[in-house]
Amino acid sequence: MDRVWKAFKAILACRRSFNTFITDSLRIVDASSTEGKAVFEFTVLPDHSNAYGTIHGGIIASLVDICSAGAVIALADTPFGASIDMSTTYISAAKEGETVRIESICHKAGRTLAFTSTELYVGNKLISKGTHTKLNTAPH
Repeated sequence: MDRVWKAFKAILACRRSFNTFITDSLRIVDASSTEGKAVFEFTVLPDHSNAYGTIHGGIIASLVDICSAGAVIALADTPFGASIDMSTTYISAAKEGETVRIESICHKAGRTLAFTSTELYVGNKLISKGTHTKLNTAPH
C-alpha cells in the first residue's frame, strides 16, 4: 500500500493542478498489487458540493478518474497517463461532511491499455459507479 500511495502522490505532486482540489481531501485506505485494487476515502467539503449541498457530479467523475489510476499503479506499477474512455453512473448523493469510500479495481493492464472499474459508497449505500480505460503513455 505504501508503494502505491508514494507513486500516486509523486505523480500528483509534479505541479499544483485541478487534481489537488480533489486529492487534498483524499486518503488511501488499502491497496493490493495481487488484486489490482485500491481503496480510498474522501470527505465531501463545501467546495465539492453543488447548490443542493451534495457532492457535485464533476467531483464524482474526477474521483473515478483519479482513483482508478491508483488501482492501475497497484497492479501494473505504472500510472498509465491518458484517458481513452470514461463512463460514470450517478445513483445517489453524498452530503457535505460525509465520507465517501472509493473502491477501484484494475481488471487488466496490458502493454498499452488498462481497464478499470470504480464504485463509490456512503456507508453501505452505492452512490456512483464508473469505468475507465487508460492509455499507457510510458515509453515501451
